[in-house]
Amino acid sequence: MADAYTLRNFWGKFWHQFMRQPFTSISNFVARDVLNLTRSSILERYTNVFIVFLISAIFHVLVDILQSVPVDMSGSMPFYLAFVFGIMLEDGVQNIWKRVQTPDSRQEEAQQPSGIVPLWKRAAGMVWVVLWLGVTSTWYFTPMIQSTNDDLQVIPFSAAKYIGLQPLIGIVVGSGVGIVVMFEVEI
Repeated sequence: MADAYTLRNFWGKFWHQFMRQPFTSISNFVARDVLNLTRSSILERYTNVFIVFLISAIFHVLVDILQSVPVDMSGSMPFYLAFVFGIMLEDGVQNIWKRVQTPDSRQEEAQQPSGIVPLWKRAAGMVWVVLWLGVTSTWYFTPMIQSTNDDLQVIPFSAAKYIGLQPLIGIVVGSGVGIVVMFEVEI
């Protein structure tokens, strides 16, 4: 989770990865073999990003259909495809930042241990990711919540209904502390 300070890292390192390899393989095939785009070019890079998120969006539209969300109400397409724009925006800002840095600040960054991103950059990045997810996730979840179909359940059951909200909060907080201690989580 500590690496999720960019949208690219959120999807590429933090969020579940079980579909990453198949989606990336399809995207590489289309971009490199079908479209014959030059490897590592900007066009090939963002075509791959677009195809991966398009496949994911289509997959989630199918899940929405299975959950009785009508296709015209599904927010999966705008949600997932917005990340293509978000990643491009993020890359553009990072590129501009590299160009406007003074020689002194570049030298300070070069003195950082390899691969270590300064805390202020990670914090600013986390704010960016949370804001982006906060705005775009409404496109994804609102149609599910507003669906008039009574059979639609985003969560199949409520533990709070059976044990109460206060004990559930205690369980969640206690589990979080347990995970931090057991896995020696660093922030």
